Amino acid sequence: MNWDWDELAGRDDWQDYILPYRTEEQFWAEGLEQAKMLDKFIERREVVCDVGAGIGRVLRYIDAGRRIAVEPTSAFRERIDLPDCLLLRDVSEVGSETVDFAYCLMVYQHVGFSEQGRLTAELARMLAPGGKALIQIPCGPHYKMNLRQIQEATKLAAAYGTFFDDSRVFPGRLAGYETDVEGSQELFILGTQSGA
Repeated sequence: MNWDWDELAGRDDWQDYILPYRTEEQFWAEGLEQAKMLDKFIERREVVCDVGAGIGRVLRYIDAGRRIAVEPTSAFRERIDLPDCLLLRDVSEVGSETVDFAYCLMVYQHVGFSEQGRLTAELARMLAPGGKALIQIPCGPHYKMNLRQIQEATKLAAAYGTFFDDSRVFPGRLAGYETDVEGSQELFILGTQSGA
């Protein structure tokens, strides 16, 4: 994947890009809060995969039998300090039907639209029967989106849901996802693969 983080991660001031407007302590505390939000979606904790794991700020707080971090940016992947975690560069490296719960937070705005479709298909492919994936689609004025673009993002989220056997799209606040970013209106897709 061609992520815009590749160039930024190699800079000396890389933390300014993943810690804007907050301290390192706040950054890790947000990871813990996001992990708590995700916990309500995890029924089986055998294998959990964080796609776009960054430096592991959410995955470190996930209680799972096996954790997988997919992070294409090598400078970030090298900073993931989770000894029991399988570190992968690309979602295509995750085996088919091997993941019980996958999530993708704050990623889709960093990949092009063509890559978003491929990423969604890969999330659906990796899910075991009965597995679930939670995908965040950032939208709203904070992301310099007008009403028409927000409506398009909502349609896009619904279209991405078709990669799964069952899906629903809902606003982040219904997931318990709180943000202090003014004008942020996060959408989430919860996709489920059937047990058949």
